Amino acid sequence: MSRKVNEDKLCTAFYQCMDFLNFDQKKYERFMHSLASNNLSGWLSLQNAIATNNADSFAKILNEYAFFCKHEYETWINSLKFQVDSGSLKKIVPPSTTLNDFFEDVHLRIPHEKTLIIDYGVENLATAIVSASEVSIQSFLRDTRNNYDTFAKGDKSQENYKYFEDRVLEYGKKYDVKDLIECTLTVHTNLRKEHIHNLDRFDNYTIDAVTGNRVIHIPMPVLFPCGIKIKDLTNINPLIMHKIEGFEDSVYAWFLNILTPHSVPPINGIDLFWDTNDKKSMSKVTKRSVEYTKQGGYLGSHVAMWTVIRQALIHMSIYSHPEFKEFCVNTLKRKGLQPNKTPYDAKRPIGIKPTWKPPFEHYMVTVNIPDEVSNEANSPTHKKRHHLVRGHLMRSSGKNAKDGYVWRRSHWRGNKKLGTITKDYTLKIDERIDKKAV
Repeated sequence: MSRKVNEDKLCTAFYQCMDFLNFDQKKYERFMHSLASNNLSGWLSLQNAIATNNADSFAKILNEYAFFCKHEYETWINSLKFQVDSGSLKKIVPPSTTLNDFFEDVHLRIPHEKTLIIDYGVENLATAIVSASEVSIQSFLRDTRNNYDTFAKGDKSQENYKYFEDRVLEYGKKYDVKDLIECTLTVHTNLRKEHIHNLDRFDNYTIDAVTGNRVIHIPMPVLFPCGIKIKDLTNINPLIMHKIEGFEDSVYAWFLNILTPHSVPPINGIDLFWDTNDKKSMSKVTKRSVEYTKQGGYLGSHVAMWTVIRQALIHMSIYSHPEFKEFCVNTLKRKGLQPNKTPYDAKRPIGIKPTWKPPFEHYMVTVNIPDEVSNEANSPTHKKRHHLVRGHLMRSSGKNAKDGYVWRRSHWRGNKKLGTITKDYTLKIDERIDKKAV
């Protein structure tokens, strides 16, 4: 399907994170120094090196970190990018249920073997960017077996790897899957003083550390069984690797108080966006969440990060599912409305000759759900430029089908001699679909 191209760009946070991943000392000073100095980076080894004024340890840590950042940089370049607003999905879920319960039968999938999910849904205060790669269990274990010391620092025993391998194989057997989704998290925050409730509760050092543009990449891959239902994620045991020392589960990271403020400890005992001693500053949702947290306790940093990654995958899976589009269409029809029509723009790109198209082109595409998009009329594959077809679910009643669908992997189509098209995507939901309509 061809879609009309717009002038949208990926959010500013994406470009600032890309700049950060090309890591050096200046990037550390700009984005992380004040956080690490105030024990808010979530990185214990770095904070200890600063506290003890250990120059050698500090340099070693940053060099190792730079290696992982630059590897992530290369991964991002080669990934298919999807920009989503998680808040849009939350707006359409009835108040009597949760997002995960409402879409519990959706399967966890990514549209390409290397997908970058850019979730800017926390009122533009924080952007969680998840790099997700689909890999078979066997190839993952083979590669990990050869490099198991990268995630088992401090304990390079074969027993440690065997335990990890058993858990991965258990994933495959328990959930009847052959593939994993391997994910890493990068976070950008842009907290301003005006966003903080009752600024006087914090000291100036803390305020200076958490406000402004802050970025961190967490070299801590987490694994999910590819193709399982959202409802099966509720009780799943997080499977987390460790590629660098010092990212401890008990160490606090500033961005968690923005991304998951209800489930992690406040900063130095003080909440950013409300005051528990001032009930008027708390919304009904906040009050319920605070009471729920008191009963179950706070999440550790790693589990909280895992939930952030999990939700990004869930949002991507919902947006991509054909039944979600049907759900949106039916919601509009119940209101007596029809989906918008987005015709193929045959005139684009405009050149000297109407038929001319550049041999290479990259652009942003807005996918408005559930817009109906016409096919490129009478345009056979061999007359189209080389382009990526995203992975998608196809209805099927065959033996390999699950819940009436089979997964068709992403693949390239078209004629390379005519050129190549690459695209980034931003996903949006029709504004006419809201809680009331649902």
